[in-house]
Amino acid sequence: MDVGLQQFLDYGVGASITATCGKVTSGEVGPNDSALVHREGIGAQDDVVGGAVAFGGNQTFTVESELLLAYALRSSFTTPSLTDLTFAGGKNLAGRQHTGAKIDTLALHCAFNEGLTADIAWLATSDAAYATAPKGYSSDKTWEWGGASAVMPDSMNLQVQSWDLNINNNLSLQYYQDTSKSGARRWPDAIHVGSQEVTLRADVLVQPDATIIDDIIGDTLGVALTATLTLLGGTSGTDTMTIALTSLSRKSAPVPLSAGGGLITYSMEWEAKKDASVISISVAA
Repeated sequence: MDVGLQQFLDYGVGASITATCGKVTSGEVGPNDSALVHREGIGAQDDVVGGAVAFGGNQTFTVESELLLAYALRSSFTTPSLTDLTFAGGKNLAGRQHTGAKIDTLALHCAFNEGLTADIAWLATSDAAYATAPKGYSSDKTWEWGGASAVMPDSMNLQVQSWDLNINNNLSLQYYQDTSKSGARRWPDAIHVGSQEVTLRADVLVQPDATIIDDIIGDTLGVALTATLTLLGGTSGTDTMTIALTSLSRKSAPVPLSAGGGLITYSMEWEAKKDASVISISVAA
């Protein structure tokens, strides 16, 4: 019987494993699916074969280090480029390893009374058994909402209750009919990096200014808005993480209706320009 106390998830740049992924709370190294295909014909004929195998995985974790987050950001846009990683995880001394991996999506979430959490999904080009002992866990402090600051577009005092930041690199696995080695003939040969999509969403207690809605429905849409998100945590617990966003456009700002005397929460959403340097994540002690 396995328990979470016996599990781990580590990563590294290139083909090496160098660090823990942090306080992982859920996810999977998989799906380890045969992509089974039925080749059916008349007369109840059926050949069962394996299809294109997809390597990848996902994790949800409470963020202690900003290093893993940075690998979801591109180093180039005209020639889309992401850092090659290796992920290894599962049961201690009996895990699986994915090499040739790239981060497909990154979602960051921060809310009142919660630490910064991240959801990462990756794709990879190979899979193998991994029997190496896991890396030691980090002593860094989690990034916390207390002392945080969220300056949303328009710089209004919106009394932010939570925010969600999403990066989608739109990756896809590519398969070739060229000669391949035995045991890997259904494996992917490469990862295609698609267009980058960045969205920001916030729940706030202050009703958005009327000019915000006027901009959304007006003749001309503002496309050069900025936002800055900061949190405290990291190595000393007092390091400052700054997430800066540029080239944002307003996407939605509905006006909710509710009976009774409860607080009204307004949800607002912005979207950034595609395939451009619109986000940075930096840490200062």
